[in-house]
Amino acid sequence: MNLVVLDLIPALLSWEGRDLSEEPDVAPEAAHALGHLFDAFEMIGAADARITSAFLRRHLEAADLAGYFDIVVTSAEHGPVLTARAIRRIIRTAAPKEKGIVITARPGLAADLRASRIAVAFTTHEDFESVIDDVFDIAEGRAQP
Repeated sequence: MNLVVLDLIPALLSWEGRDLSEEPDVAPEAAHALGHLFDAFEMIGAADARITSAFLRRHLEAADLAGYFDIVVTSAEHGPVLTARAIRRIIRTAAPKEKGIVITARPGLAADLRASRIAVAFTTHEDFESVIDDVFDIAEGRAQP
């Protein structure tokens, strides 16, 4: 697996309790974690359709994180929210020969991904840096996806 799909909100960017017109909180040590992943994987940033990819790019650029992502997409062509089905289609479009590993901080999406046999690394916004080991363990077959 050479592809990582990061469910950007709330794993990396969070507006918890605030309006989207404000700047998001960025996960602690985000650049460090993304740097490790970017060196080894193609990176796709993804989010629900209610937010545009241009909006996401703007906030990623403001946080100096945009360069870590090869592509930033939303679920717009595949449904209003990210689901296992939408992520499978995003992966198929971006990298047809890859299966991919998904990073998310949404428990419901993580369960949906596991049920669909899509490799998932679950994290929280506060502990985002922990995904480094989880993703590499999955990619190298040391952990069950």
